Amino acid sequence: MPKFRKPFNSLQFQLIFWSVVSLLLLAIVAGGYGFWYSYNEINDFQDDNLKNTAALLEQSLNISGLNNNAAYSYSDEHARSNIHFDTDDDDGAITVDIVILSALTQ
Repeated sequence: MPKFRKPFNSLQFQLIFWSVVSLLLLAIVAGGYGFWYSYNEINDFQDDNLKNTAALLEQSLNISGLNNNAAYSYSDEHARSNIHFDTDDDDGAITVDIVILSALTQ
């Protein structure tokens, strides 16, 4: 039994053991922080995406009222058939062009 206990008491083993334990703890802390940070970033990204989608849907639903008025001229129709939206967020912008396809009313 003394032969088995001798390697655990050596200075080399203790240096290697405590180095491995400290690096393992550091890796666990770094991995946990990396997961937490990326989780928050993807959550913010998804929130921004949903806000932009909601803004775009809200704007496109407001367009439907344009087609209800049948007494507008060709120039009004042409101007209203090409609608441009900009939805801004903190990190960038989304540009959407909506073309309304409708028959000419005379």
